[in-house]
Amino acid sequence: MSQTRIPAFSFKVGSHEAESLSVSHISGREGLNRLYEFQVGFHPLGDEPLDAQELLGTEAFLTVLLPEGKTRHVHGWVRAVDTLGQQGGRWRYQVWVVPRAWWLTRVQHSRIFQGKTVPQIVKTVLEERGVKVMLSLSDSYEAREYCTQYRETDFAFVSRLMEWEGLFYFFQHSEAGHVLVVGDKPNVHEVLPGGAKLPLRENDGRAEDEEYLSSLQRVHRLRPGKLHLKDYDFEKPALDVSGKAQDISNGQDALEVYDYPGEYVALAVGKGTAKVRLEEAVQAARTLEGEGVCPRLTPGYRFEVEDDGTHAGEYVVVEVVHSGQQPEARGSREALGKLYRNSFKCMPAKVPFRPRRTTAMPHIPGLQTATVVGPGEEEIHTDEHGRIKVQFHWDREGQRDDKASCWVRVGQAWGGPAWGALYLPRIGQEVVVRFLEGNPDRPLIAGTVYNGSNPTPYVLPDEKTKSTLKSASSLGSDGFNEFRIEDAVGKEEIFVHGQKDEELLTENDKDQEVRGYEELLVKKDRSRTVEGNQFLFVALEDDSFVEGNQSLTVRGNRTTDTNGSHSESVEGNQAITVVKNFTATVTQAASESVGAAKALTVGAGYIVNVALAFNEAVGGLKSEQIAGAHTEYVIGSRQEIVSKDSDLKVSKGYATEVKGQFNQTVGEDQKQDIGAESQLEVTEAVAWLAKTFSLQADKVSLIVNEKLILSIEKSGNVQLFAQSLTLEGSEVKMKGAKVKKLSAGSLKDKSAKLKDIEKLEDAKLGPMEFQLKGPDGKALANVAYEVELPDGTLKKGRLDGSGRAKLEDVPPGQCRISFPDLEAGVFKT
Repeated sequence: MSQTRIPAFSFKVGSHEAESLSVSHISGREGLNRLYEFQVGFHPLGDEPLDAQELLGTEAFLTVLLPEGKTRHVHGWVRAVDTLGQQGGRWRYQVWVVPRAWWLTRVQHSRIFQGKTVPQIVKTVLEERGVKVMLSLSDSYEAREYCTQYRETDFAFVSRLMEWEGLFYFFQHSEAGHVLVVGDKPNVHEVLPGGAKLPLRENDGRAEDEEYLSSLQRVHRLRPGKLHLKDYDFEKPALDVSGKAQDISNGQDALEVYDYPGEYVALAVGKGTAKVRLEEAVQAARTLEGEGVCPRLTPGYRFEVEDDGTHAGEYVVVEVVHSGQQPEARGSREALGKLYRNSFKCMPAKVPFRPRRTTAMPHIPGLQTATVVGPGEEEIHTDEHGRIKVQFHWDREGQRDDKASCWVRVGQAWGGPAWGALYLPRIGQEVVVRFLEGNPDRPLIAGTVYNGSNPTPYVLPDEKTKSTLKSASSLGSDGFNEFRIEDAVGKEEIFVHGQKDEELLTENDKDQEVRGYEELLVKKDRSRTVEGNQFLFVALEDDSFVEGNQSLTVRGNRTTDTNGSHSESVEGNQAITVVKNFTATVTQAASESVGAAKALTVGAGYIVNVALAFNEAVGGLKSEQIAGAHTEYVIGSRQEIVSKDSDLKVSKGYATEVKGQFNQTVGEDQKQDIGAESQLEVTEAVAWLAKTFSLQADKVSLIVNEKLILSIEKSGNVQLFAQSLTLEGSEVKMKGAKVKKLSAGSLKDKSAKLKDIEKLEDAKLGPMEFQLKGPDGKALANVAYEVELPDGTLKKGRLDGSGRAKLEDVPPGQCRISFPDLEAGVFKT
């Protein structure tokens, strides 16, 4: 039987090669999701002591020599050196060898990762510390919107992330160093180097070089068979975000683990997380424990047990505790079982390993403050849910921009479906942050606080009685909106300021009471619409002053009641238009004074009723025009006094009826011009009293009792008809060339009535045409003219292109033609 050559262990550290060092003993522990640590005792073969300080942090290699030339390597770095002093004439030392990842236990951070998966975060953190990493993953992983490392070491941070996702890691050692391998499925486990099969037999004390397992046992434990996780998605509040898993092969169906929050949002992630949690819960029930003599047992590798059937099968090494020693006598030979032993844990190779969540999650029990951040060009940075972004004071990697944090929900005083309170913190404000369940990954804005850069709206404590809600106009404006309450005794006030517009909507009634004074100032336009009725009551005076125009439109009826006097003053013009009837009633006297002219136009009838006297005084001229008929009724007497001239023109007929006496007194001359016939009918006698009496006519007829008595014609013929004719005078003369005496005859054939007397023909109207020429005889075109007709009518116009004008319906007589724009003597007609 061959024996292991001595030394069985060799060690190289720093600049000291294995040939210069002698290993006395080793011990160590390594496992899945565990940083290995080996203690190596050694002494230098030389007489000089080593510089222990120089060994710290140096690279170290431990090699275990195995039968048949096999080796097991352990690579790492020295984290501690223990100087044991001289023993047996040798300087004794002990070092602790750990992986490169151990460096992460000595580095603490507070920082934020966004939009990265756990494998990405783990790889980034490990590689920052020089750890060689190999990701061997089968599943895909959801990117985390927000992942915080808060006051924890890098190792604690990546450990809890991998524990949460169910990721495991182990180390692969070689002469070139070691690599940290991250996996999630059994297929990542390779076969144990040097051979997978190991016999299982009792330790009978035989000295052999063969590797074997001396014991292997499995403890059966009662484990839950169900797991139920639940979380909440604020974007879908009614959605049941549950993840469930069940496995009764190694657990009890009646035993269920329920936990909240599940730390996920997507349903697919919840189901996967629940499966991992359940596999973690039943992990211990699938683990076997054993002992053996096999230095090659390394966590993360598969081996096969040769047995009679009880434990036969393939397993994965979960944990190994090593213990070995090496005799100092050179050349002595010892069996492997005398030099090395281990205890280990393993599990079936087809079962996925899920690490226990032993790394504590950082907890923030109290409140923190942070600064609101966002893009540089904005003042308010938010999303559709009213969330904001902040930078925590402990975050030294953030750039105070919109990437400093995830979107953080803002707690409000009140919130309902499209109603409630909404105040969005703005960039630069300091906000109070609390964390749901104390979880750094779940911040919530709880309020805001003032600081040296953001002082209070009013100086304190001087204005301590003021309470206010004041905003600032955005972007980049000094404007603000404010609702302020002043509580100082004697100065109580509610102040409202709107930087631009204000809208107030009351769906039903509104009652407003002002027990003192109220003042309203509108510097531009004001519009008020009342779709129903409006009632205004003023107990005392109501004064309105309009500097510009005022317009009032009433589409229905309008009633104005004035119990006292009513005075209205119009300095300019006033126009009143009444489409239908207009009635003004004055129970007592009424006075109207018009300083200048007054015109009254009545489209239809016009009635004035005066119960007593009616006095009309016109200081200047008075003109009255009536388009239709004019009727005037005077119940009593009527007197008209004209101090100067009186002129009456009637375009058509004129009738005057006097049922009593008619007296007309003319102080000077009287002249009547009648354009057509004139007829005077007197029921009784008519008398003309004058000093002289002149009658001029083309023909004169004298009719008495419907009989023609006298006829005087234009030709000079005069005929006198009478039954008896008496000529009385002192002297009667008859003179003529011929005097003829006819026998007396009856006047019967000469009877006539007034209507039978030949009427005068009406004057015929006709056209008039004239032309204007200059001194050179050329016609003057387009010249304004004025023509005064025989009846006094004035016609105006402009000559045509040939200097001519034609007027129609011109009465006979003499016309006067003038040209206002031309000087006399420069034309002829």
